[in-house]
Amino acid sequence: MCVATYGQRFPQRPSELSARIIPSLVISLPLIALARVVADFARVAPDPLAVPYLVIVVLLALSAGQLAGVAINSDPGRRALSWLGISGPERSVSDRVLRRLPENEFITVTFRDGRILSGFPRHGTNDPDTQRQELFMTQTSWYSGLPKAPWLDRRSQGGVLINFDDVAIIGMDVDAG
Repeated sequence: MCVATYGQRFPQRPSELSARIIPSLVISLPLIALARVVADFARVAPDPLAVPYLVIVVLLALSAGQLAGVAINSDPGRRALSWLGISGPERSVSDRVLRRLPENEFITVTFRDGRILSGFPRHGTNDPDTQRQELFMTQTSWYSGLPKAPWLDRRSQGGVLINFDDVAIIGMDVDAG
């Protein structure tokens, strides 16, 4: 139930049953232990067939799933996961793909007006609810189309901030899906 509540906050593709059972079991053990403590405090018999005990278990599971979703979706929660080397749930397809790229993997961005830029993606807006989706790239080079120097090297000149509204295509040399 806790995993299901969390899944409502962050929908994902359906996975195999075995991939859901193990996290559910791991999460349920401390929840049942907590339910027993709450039941003792509320003077309710910890009988899995008794309605009052079941209400405690279900409310704890729903609350834990909701709290986990809120905590992980918060900026401090995402920073903590990042510090631990764990990526939280992606908020958009671009966030999912760009996060999975190797550290030094170039991407090529083709803008709607035909300009082409290549570089390393470093930071981006990963909240689909914001008005502007942006991506910051470093080690950039612009495609000039000139035969002798097709790429204008800007690697030593900082980075480029891109607004996704101006982007037509983002290409990668690796499968980051």
